[in-house]
Order: sequence, then C-alpha cells, then structure tokens
Amino acid sequence: MKELLFSFISIILAVWLVGINVAAAITVIYDKFLSKKPRGSVMRIPEKSFIRFSMLGGGYGTLFAMFLIRHKTKSHNMLLFKIFLLFY
Repeated sequence: MKELLFSFISIILAVWLVGINVAAAITVIYDKFLSKKPRGSVMRIPEKSFIRFSMLGGGYGTLFAMFLIRHKTKSHNMLLFKIFLLFY
C-alpha cells in the first residue's frame, strides 16, 4: 500500500513538473511573439509571470525557452531569476 501511494505521488509530481515547464516555455515563446508587435499595441506578459512559473517548478522550461529564442536574456530581473534558479 505504501509503495502504491509513493508511486502515485511520484506520477502526479512528474506530470505537474512536465506540464508547468511546457506552460512556462509556451508563455515565453508567446511573449516573444508579442514583442514583435508595435510598442503599445498589445499588452505584454510581465516578467513577474516568468518568476512565478519558476517558483511553481517551471524554471527550467522558462530558462530553456529564453535561451532557445533569445528572449529577455539581457534583462537585469532575468539575471536575478537565473541566479535564483541556480540555488533553487
């Protein structure tokens, strides 16, 4: 019974981590898409959202997408985010 509960919790945790990382990566890619639009014509996704994703377990998906599409890699807040992710 104990092993069954442990495996169930492990599966739930794995599904959560995969899902939150995919959602974080999609959010970064969508924000990059929005950044190509004229300034002021669309509302962009705040950097706080990326940091919140990392706190929920999606930091690696956010970081992977940021470097994959070269989005917000020079921002000072994102530098703090990367340092936070190293120690998380």
